[in-house]
Amino acid sequence: MCSSDLRFIEKDASRATGISVPTIGKLLSAFEGLFLIRRFSGSGDRSGDIFYFEDQGIASYLGTESIVSPEQRFAYSQLFSSMHYAEMNQMNMSYFETKGGAHIPFVFQVGDQSIGFILNASESLTASTVKTIKSFQERFRLSTVFALSHSSQVSQVSERAWRIPLAAIA
Repeated sequence: MCSSDLRFIEKDASRATGISVPTIGKLLSAFEGLFLIRRFSGSGDRSGDIFYFEDQGIASYLGTESIVSPEQRFAYSQLFSSMHYAEMNQMNMSYFETKGGAHIPFVFQVGDQSIGFILNASESLTASTVKTIKSFQERFRLSTVFALSHSSQVSQVSERAWRIPLAAIA
């Protein structure tokens, strides 16, 4: 039902379940209305909707670790609740992805300001992470990026990019 990334393809879900595409769309809208899932659209070169469970306990129970890491679920729950309630519906949340593979899973836009959060599993930033940050900041000139890592140290990566501990968003 999902492609190798997190985008949900209604046509694939229809084929896998035998449910029509319009009915899949209505079911997704109903699940959103019941606050079971939340839809996010992409920005960048690639788009498509991704969904997160609102209740991370349900996500854990359903065993979504094969699709979304526990760190990414944690980051979603912490970032969304913080940003959503701080800006009260004036904020737009999406993800950023390019054809070249740059991917920032959490992008918050308020006005012309963009804040990106990327997960970085290693203690130091990988070359790929640095390239992703650069790509994002070229696309969104007024942007800041935070690379969330397991390190306990805070460090400045560039003028508008920081590496911070994942625990800092809790």
